[in-house]
Amino acid sequence: MSGPFSLLLFGASAFVYELMPSAESTGTGRLQDVASFFGASKNTTSGGYYFNGQEKIPANWRARTVPFTDMLVGQEIIAQYLEYPVLFGGNTGDGQFDVITGTNGIQNGKLNATSAASVMCLVYQLATERIPSSLNSVVTPTVDAIAFAVSKLGPAYSNLGCPIPLS
Repeated sequence: MSGPFSLLLFGASAFVYELMPSAESTGTGRLQDVASFFGASKNTTSGGYYFNGQEKIPANWRARTVPFTDMLVGQEIIAQYLEYPVLFGGNTGDGQFDVITGTNGIQNGKLNATSAASVMCLVYQLATERIPSSLNSVVTPTVDAIAFAVSKLGPAYSNLGCPIPLS
């Protein structure tokens, strides 16, 4: 089962290799730098990794030299999705799977947003959706709170041609 919100996870996972690696002359990430951020050490016997309890910024680490923009996040989402495309939808019974269709950017359970801008517009739409009614007892957003969030997110996405939600 995979819902459209999993696109946000693709974008978030790109932060590991796009923002954490040392930006040396090539800007290419190095395994030892990423491992240092997560406190991971290689087990010489098994070849796997284990948590060493020493999460830290690597020695001589430098931040990336080029900003990681929304467009670059969108490109990474597309690249990751195309590497192993899965249907968006959910199980509805024994042997039954209903795909999501008709949403902007997803048709027949497949991502059909093919540009970074169209993917980021879809991500924007997902991020500004209403909170599910099942959470009403936990949090009840006001129209003012939703309007505030949209006012902060909207300007960055208006340049992409994204429709701005009315709620």
